[in-house]
Amino acid sequence: MSKNQLFVFLLVIISLAGCSRHQKEEGGDAVKILFSGSVQGGDGQALFLTHITPELPQGLCSSAVSKGGGFTLSCTPENEEPAFYRIGFNEQNCLVTLAKKGEKINFNIKDASRISRHYTATGSKDAELMCELDQKLSLFNDSMEVLSSWYNARIHDDTLRAFIDSCYLLIKGHHTEYLRNFIHQNSNSLSIIIAFYQTCTMGAFFNEKEELELMETMLQSLKKNYPKNENVRWLQERIEKIRALQQNENPNV
Repeated sequence: MSKNQLFVFLLVIISLAGCSRHQKEEGGDAVKILFSGSVQGGDGQALFLTHITPELPQGLCSSAVSKGGGFTLSCTPENEEPAFYRIGFNEQNCLVTLAKKGEKINFNIKDASRISRHYTATGSKDAELMCELDQKLSLFNDSMEVLSSWYNARIHDDTLRAFIDSCYLLIKGHHTEYLRNFIHQNSNSLSIIIAFYQTCTMGAFFNEKEELELMETMLQSLKKNYPKNENVRWLQERIEKIRALQQNENPNV
């Protein structure tokens, strides 16, 4: 080993020791987030953990699902603020959760082929709220699939098609009202941002321009608890942008 190689090797050892000592001083697991649980049908596949930011997602780590279906993923956030994380086999087959330092969240994923539709979360109120949003959306999507199959099967029956359209609007209205109530009842959780921007194959449930008052109510509540959170800053910037666009469209108002 040359002197240069030895010098680099020593630097790596010193830096690793420093990181280990720092984590121990900070309380070890207290500075980490631990995601664990089981996933049925995913033996041997790699689960990926990604930090979802307003800018670009940041890949953190991966873990192979064990033969018995178990998995463990962990990360050390840079600050105390809650953040959104994606757990899944890829961007299409995944779930998004909400977590903060020191939390240990357990997931029971019942179908590896459709992660977000069939799972439960425990260990964190925010993670449980995110799971609830996924479960409600799954029920909505299931209803849409049934209506769509009926619609296509009766494609030449105008009366029945009109009835199916009215059913769709009714069910969408009920889900939108559920989301609105969810936002009001959980105003201190960042999960309300996900609730507001939840979408289905038919599009968004809320229109930003029409729901600007609701967005501002969300912002004021979240700023009290998370004034420096990147997602709250993003929401504020979004509101300011919409306000500016409205002002340009109606300069005399």
